[in-house]
Amino acid sequence: MEREGYVPGPKRRVDDQAVAALLRADADATLVELQAALRNKSGLDVSTQHLWRVVKRLGFRLKKSHSTRKSGTAKRTASGAKNSSR
Repeated sequence: MEREGYVPGPKRRVDDQAVAALLRADADATLVELQAALRNKSGLDVSTQHLWRVVKRLGFRLKKSHSTRKSGTAKRTASGAKNSSR
């Protein structure tokens, strides 16, 4: 009989499958919304930072692309002049 391998650190409290199911049900959920849904479903209260690590480990990504423009409309300057950064 073989011994189980030792994994240091505390055991995972968050059920990865539950988080994945919540994300599939509502792909547009923010971390705060996901945190509330997890609290309602399992009674487990985790920080948004920890939840982000779980989401990242599961392979889910942010929806926004950093290679595209931030907004379709340019921001106005206080004086109304054109922005010199373009």
